[in-house]
Amino acid sequence: MNLEKAPDVSSRTATNNVVIPATENTRPYRRERNSRFRTGFKNAINRLNPQFVLYTFLFALFLIYGLNSILYFSLELLNPTSLEAEQNKAVFLANLTTGFSCFVSLIIFILFIERFLSKNWSKYTILIVFTYCMLMLIRLFQKAFYLIENDGGKYWAHYWKIMSVEYNASSISSHGTLYLVIPMIAVCVIFYNWQRSKDLDRKISEQEYQLLNLEKLKTKAQLNALEARINPHFLYNSLNSITGLIHDNPDKAEEMTIQLSKLFRATTGRSDQSFHSIAEELDIVKSYLSIEQMRFGDRLKYSIHLESGLENIKIPRFLLQPIVENAIKHGISKITEHGIIEVRITKENDLIVFQIHDNGPAFKEDLSGGYGLRSISDKLQLIYGNQATLQIENNDYKSIIIKVPMETLDKMSV
Repeated sequence: MNLEKAPDVSSRTATNNVVIPATENTRPYRRERNSRFRTGFKNAINRLNPQFVLYTFLFALFLIYGLNSILYFSLELLNPTSLEAEQNKAVFLANLTTGFSCFVSLIIFILFIERFLSKNWSKYTILIVFTYCMLMLIRLFQKAFYLIENDGGKYWAHYWKIMSVEYNASSISSHGTLYLVIPMIAVCVIFYNWQRSKDLDRKISEQEYQLLNLEKLKTKAQLNALEARINPHFLYNSLNSITGLIHDNPDKAEEMTIQLSKLFRATTGRSDQSFHSIAEELDIVKSYLSIEQMRFGDRLKYSIHLESGLENIKIPRFLLQPIVENAIKHGISKITEHGIIEVRITKENDLIVFQIHDNGPAFKEDLSGGYGLRSISDKLQLIYGNQATLQIENNDYKSIIIKVPMETLDKMSV
């Protein structure tokens, strides 16, 4: 019996052992949660800019105060039974007069006076004096209207009392002083913001101009890089042709060397320009074909057709020569019979169509077309964007067709 009534020490100890660890595990969690809360609150406070908080408070305070004042004053002004009805009319007229004076003086100053002043302090000084003169001039017109009207309206008496500055031995009339000083402050604040916006617009325009120049320089550099990659390739093929004729026909090799010298003198003499006329491009093509015809002999014949009136249209330099070179390298050189190169240039609506045909093997499915087509495709995309196309016809009349817009001279300032 004693054993049954006696408290179970082991059970109580076990119970204590369960409760105590739970308490010990809870306290670190609470401490960690409180620490996270304090850290988050401190980070939130640190993210607040004191200057931003001050400006936000002042803006909200004056905005709410101004809107409530306007609403209250407007309701009182519309109430004809109000004891201050005449005085409210005078206050409304005074505010309208000062606001209109500030607007007119500021617009006239910005349009006709500001550009003749160099010093910033002189601009603000002249603006204040000009605003004061404009305010006095408008009040003069009001005085004349009051004398002409002479209806005995009580609001005029309140108006002149509000707008006049009275000097006493002890003080100055507060209403007139406010209606004289506040317009000066207002025009200065507005003019300051206008100057800042003007400077910001000028900086943006300068940055846009710099970005445009950088883009033009980038385009110019890319075009020069494409031409630099084309010229050595053409020189390499031409020198190979000359090498093949040195032993078999030295006279032709000499003539080819002279033609090559003339060709490079023509192509490198104006390397600073990225565009030239179609006639100049065809001169390069003819020189190149004449050099290759010396190497191939009767195996190569070529013809060039140019529609009348297109001779002086501006196109990118080395637009056709790489394609003709590509046609000989991958077309004519692969056949043993007579090779034919045909170049046709026509007008189609507002597009100039260039068609280069050769009777060599058909293009491969992997239509990279050699380096020449890749460079031309890059050049067209760089200059014309999506306005130009490069098509490859792989039918019986195998040809490459390029279409470019005609507005080349004015549009492509690069």
